[in-house]
Order: sequence, then C-alpha cells, then structure tokens
Amino acid sequence: MAQWNPFDTPCLPSYRLACTLTRWPCNEHGHPHVTTTNLQTYQDEDIVAYYAKRDDLYKPELALLDRLGKRLADMNMLDLGVGGGRTTHHFAARAKNYIGVDYAANMVRACGERFADRPDSVRFLHGDVTELHAVTDGWADLVLFSFNGLDYMDHEKRLTALGQIHRTLTPGGIFCFSSHNLQGIERIFRLRWCFSPGKLFRRIRKFWRLKRINQPLAELNAAAHAMINDGTYHFGLSTYHIRPEEQVKQLQEAGFESAEVSSVAEGRVYNSGELPEVIEAWVYYYCRRTP
Repeated sequence: MAQWNPFDTPCLPSYRLACTLTRWPCNEHGHPHVTTTNLQTYQDEDIVAYYAKRDDLYKPELALLDRLGKRLADMNMLDLGVGGGRTTHHFAARAKNYIGVDYAANMVRACGERFADRPDSVRFLHGDVTELHAVTDGWADLVLFSFNGLDYMDHEKRLTALGQIHRTLTPGGIFCFSSHNLQGIERIFRLRWCFSPGKLFRRIRKFWRLKRINQPLAELNAAAHAMINDGTYHFGLSTYHIRPEEQVKQLQEAGFESAEVSSVAEGRVYNSGELPEVIEAWVYYYCRRTP
C-alpha cells in the first residue's frame, strides 16, 4: 500500500472547512501548512507561559542524566526544541557547553528571561532544526530533542532534521529524543461516554471533527508513519506519529546505531520483540551517531 501523503492529494471540502474555521493557513490543495500552523501555536503567549513554568523531567530523561553522570561535564550539549527551558533547568549547569534552540522566537525569549543569570557557557538560539547553520559540524557530544519536538514537522523535514542532527554530532555522539507512537492512536479516536449532556455533546463534536480532518483509522493502522491532528490546543497542531520499529529503521538509514526504545511511563527499555506491541502514546529513543 502506498504511503498516504496529506500534501499531494486532493482535499475534502470538509477538511478545507475545518482549516478555515480554525484559521489554519492552507496550501493549494486545502491542506494546512504543518510547519506554519504548529509554529503559530507555539508562539501563543499563553502556551509559552505554560512551558516557561515547567521544570519536571520524564523517567527516560532522568535515566539519561544518571547514565551520563559525571561525563556530562565534558560534553557539549545541543538541546533542540528547548521550549520554555524545562530541560535547561537540569542539563545546562551540568554540561561543559549548552546551546538551547527553538524555532518559536517567543520560546527563546522566555528562556532568556528565565535564565537571565546564565553563564557564558549557556546560550539560546532562535533557529530551525532543519537549518542548524549556527552549529558547526561535530560540535555536539549530546543532542536532546525532548517532548516530541521532532514530530511537529512533516516527513521530508523530519529526514532533513535527522541529517542536520547527524552533522552536528561528533562520531559516536548521543542523540536522545521522544516521538509519538502510531500504534497508540486508538485513544485519539475513541468516544468516551459520560452522563453530563454538555460534556458528552462536546466530546461527540470533537470526535466527529477528529474523524473528519484525519485519515480513516483503518488507513492509519496500515501506515508506517502519518501526520495526525489529535485536537490538542484547539486543533492547533499536526503531529507526526511513527511505529517504533519504523523509527529504529529511520535512524539507521540516517546514520545512527544502537537504538534503544524506552517507556515514558516506566522508564525501562523495551526489547526488540516487544516493539510491535507497544501502545504508549509516545516513547523515548536513545542512539548514537555511527562512528
């Protein structure tokens, strides 16, 4: 079955209407420009303020800190999709040099304000991961792309981003990131019943809107990866979802090796035989640039 591409097929009128109602900028086919739409969402001041308050770590991120230990003090770290500085709070002071990058200018501004007393070894840059011109080849010993930041671009840009990450890493350097799991999407399209008429009405309205603007669930279940709008931030995000086995293959083709897949909920590493059955909404990946 050919991979469905939301950007080169005719658009249903209802899809075009949904884009209009949510003020999404569309291409000539009526499909939303993923990068533009997602960027507008992450520029929103309320969303920026929310991320600027967070300083929690997920279990795989805590495991990464433990795994690196004192070695982090000798590492140059590139923190992509830094957002409001959630991970900066834990990694920047421990790394030899730290650069946080985000494509949302308001997020970068928030980081600058939040860490106003930062040393010269900690910097924040406004930039796109597909064009990391400010970072020289092989500079980074560690690249972190947390909270599914890699998912807010289409497939072609994702592959370009992986190429840029590979370029900036030193041979043998570590790349750690999280990504949405295509095997865990049943929850998105499940209608949850309740006894409150008002709440039930809103859930039904959201359910039908999800069905209208996304691929049919049967097609998604047959795909290796897909862009899905799950209704987050008032339908303001289009998110890349991929099967764990396909993501490991994608990493290998991009020049990475020794990929590990970790549970966000438990922090443990899945064995390869478990990957086809993983249904967590998103998982963490740890790999190295091929020497």
